[in-house]
Amino acid sequence: MQISYDKKTNSFIIKTDFGTDSLLTVQGMPERRFRKSTSDWSAPALIRNVRYIYEHMNNKSMFTEEAHAVYGKLLRKLHQVDEPERPKFPVWYQFKHKPMAHQQQCLDRFYGLVAAAILFEQGLGKTYTSINLACAWHADEQITGVLVLCPSSIKLVWTNELSEHSPMPFVSHTMESGKNKAAESFIEQTAPRSGSPLPVFVAGIESLSQGGGFEIIKDFVVRHRCLIILDESSKIKNPDSTRTERCLKLADLSKKRLILSGTSITQGIEDWYSQFSFLDRNILGFNSFYSFRDHFCETASMEVARNRFVSKIVGYRNEQELFNLVSPYVMRVEKEDALDIPEKTHMTRFVQPTPAQKKLYKQMREEMATEVDDVTYAVESVLEQRLRLMQITGGFYPYDNGEFVEPRPIEGKNPKVEEVIAIAEELGDRKFVVWCQFHSEVAAVAARLKEAGIESVQFHGRMSDEEKKAADWAFKKDKSARVMIATRAAAYGLTWVCASYAVYFSLSYSLEEYSQSQDRIHRIGQKDKCTYIHLAMDNTIDIAVSRSLQGKQAVATMAYQSIKGQS
Repeated sequence: MQISYDKKTNSFIIKTDFGTDSLLTVQGMPERRFRKSTSDWSAPALIRNVRYIYEHMNNKSMFTEEAHAVYGKLLRKLHQVDEPERPKFPVWYQFKHKPMAHQQQCLDRFYGLVAAAILFEQGLGKTYTSINLACAWHADEQITGVLVLCPSSIKLVWTNELSEHSPMPFVSHTMESGKNKAAESFIEQTAPRSGSPLPVFVAGIESLSQGGGFEIIKDFVVRHRCLIILDESSKIKNPDSTRTERCLKLADLSKKRLILSGTSITQGIEDWYSQFSFLDRNILGFNSFYSFRDHFCETASMEVARNRFVSKIVGYRNEQELFNLVSPYVMRVEKEDALDIPEKTHMTRFVQPTPAQKKLYKQMREEMATEVDDVTYAVESVLEQRLRLMQITGGFYPYDNGEFVEPRPIEGKNPKVEEVIAIAEELGDRKFVVWCQFHSEVAAVAARLKEAGIESVQFHGRMSDEEKKAADWAFKKDKSARVMIATRAAAYGLTWVCASYAVYFSLSYSLEEYSQSQDRIHRIGQKDKCTYIHLAMDNTIDIAVSRSLQGKQAVATMAYQSIKGQS
């Protein structure tokens, strides 16, 4: 047996005699393919294959000099996370604010790595921990710059947190859409210099989908020994998106990488492929998402049009192997592990549809059944129909004449809106949050509360940053502002512990949005038990969405508990 290295394909090339035990050994390698034209085997130079070679084929005489050098480098990376002498967080570092026990543990564990996943639940200090890691690495001259990629809605949160927690001088720039010259000027002015303040470039992850924005961000990364902090890393869970592709390109150019998320799993464990590939493509050791999926997921074919099928994930296998691969790079902490914080209570309050709602909902279901029978539907059409059903249970006509318009109210009193009024009366002077999926729902709830003499504020994606700031302040500080009516745009980065009740007027299928919204009130500073009230119409899409979220939560809980057990 002989093992050489092909630099062009980044693969080990293995030649072996047929009919020998060595042939069976090569065939047992997780990632390999037989090349008929050259009668040899090609195996990607990934840690997954290096682990197998180390365990089954570890004979130096088999390797060419170049292959052994590549193998040795990957083998050292394989053992890196288990290295007992890996440096801990430096004792000379001067914190601006003393870390909590779990934060210090995270700093000690990850200081000696180049890639790590801080998967704390919301409110446990992911941002604080990553800022102090960045500052220590900069002081130790391991990095010269930091790129923060985060949802645009929390860019301001990052600049505030830097000011709050950084113990050393820094200069920051928040990239705004269409203001490329300001970004370019910042990059020019913050070229790496010994003793200079830490430059922090904050960009909305959405800007990666724009060619100009991506090139500017890339320029910053190229100029520095760069740490990339990817906040809310589930935003790159889709392996085929332009955003994910460009994020991985930036990762390949960087010195160190961190991912932050309290909800890294929003659909299933398949969400981890892109996130851990961003950290280091060798962690999982698969060349593509589809080879990863084939190894860890059970799939089934679903017909979406006549003679057109798509593969759907219906279950999982080899889960423990996956948890073993990622656990050295992950720290998961949940509130119950770190904080003395009140418990959560969930309840569902059922409402009855109006005759008009009932009729419209039945009509829509019959139209959907007809499309299914005729096999004319597509995946996009199914999603669209679900949205229509959600809008109907929310009390609105979703479409006119097949064209999308601003939804208009269905005739009669809106049952869910009236239930919000009933809850407001029951809670007396206590503040609460109403979560809506659609802007039309926000407007309807606000109008009815005003009619009932109950003051409210709104928070949604159509508001300016200044309007959002004012609404946030009013809900926290103005005693008369009893109700915050918000869409998912508010689900990130805000603290509303002045309220201990949250009402879900409507839900989406996003576990990430659901978890984030819960944690606006259930976090540090909350003194009361948090109660979550779901408004639902029985035997409708409301129940299907709720069950879908429960299933996704079960998968996420299983994964997180397995990782915690190995940390």
